[in-house]
Amino acid sequence: MEALALMNSAEPLGTGTTLTGNKGTYQILKHLGGGAFGQTYLAVATSPPDRGLCVIKQLKLGPDITLSLYEARKRFHREAGVLEKLGHHPQIPSLWDTFEQNNGFYFVQDFIDGQELSKELESGKPWSEGAVIGLLWDVLNVLKLIQSLEPPVSHRDINPNNLIRRKSDRKIVVIDFGAFKEIKATLEGKQPEITICIGTLGYAPPEQMAGKPRTNSDIYALGMVALYASTGRQPRQFDYETQTGKLHFPQLPFSPDLSKILEKMVRAHYQERYQSATEVLQDLSPLHSIGSKL
Repeated sequence: MEALALMNSAEPLGTGTTLTGNKGTYQILKHLGGGAFGQTYLAVATSPPDRGLCVIKQLKLGPDITLSLYEARKRFHREAGVLEKLGHHPQIPSLWDTFEQNNGFYFVQDFIDGQELSKELESGKPWSEGAVIGLLWDVLNVLKLIQSLEPPVSHRDINPNNLIRRKSDRKIVVIDFGAFKEIKATLEGKQPEITICIGTLGYAPPEQMAGKPRTNSDIYALGMVALYASTGRQPRQFDYETQTGKLHFPQLPFSPDLSKILEKMVRAHYQERYQSATEVLQDLSPLHSIGSKL
């Protein structure tokens, strides 16, 4: 099997490094961060010269994991196809380019000029009811789109770091879709094949942490973001029943209708939760309509 070696011990790409893609040439401006599977960079398109700033994501696998180059390439192209579809939504970064270089896989996407929601939440100051409704409305409409695709798409890591409030219109943009979120990898010399668990502790629901995400797992994660905004308390500060994972739902200074919506979004068992973003939007619509007229 042709093994994939993706710079496991390499340093991040340096400022000024130039990458040549299929649709343009990009110069690295700075390293934005990285996780278990990749590095992210701010870059500028030098060709064509009028495109401006972009974000480049580089796939990186951990040193203990090998993946066949064939399987990695197949998954890469599948992800690219999904990202191409998603990028037509105004609150999802559009895909500029995809390419493979030196055994690395790269996605080039819109740079969103704005602030991560995590920065807004750091103050610990609870949001107003109207602000929480606006957050839910924005993100649920993105989830509605991705759930309507065939097959449905799940984000699998909705958290404040992946939600950006765009400066130009104050809309919430959902970032970090795909890019090898679902990687089946084999530990070298070991069987069977394992699935890497994706998600952020405190936001990912029990079924996702168990490696069995559902379409409505994103609804739970968004509900936890909304509770963070509503209370100023991070998800891990809430009390749970250790046996069932049931959240001890906090008392909120909101209308009973909004509290009921949030409580149903974060139910521990996926069958008791809202099954789709469309369902949540139906319940939220009267509240959003009232708020938009005030």
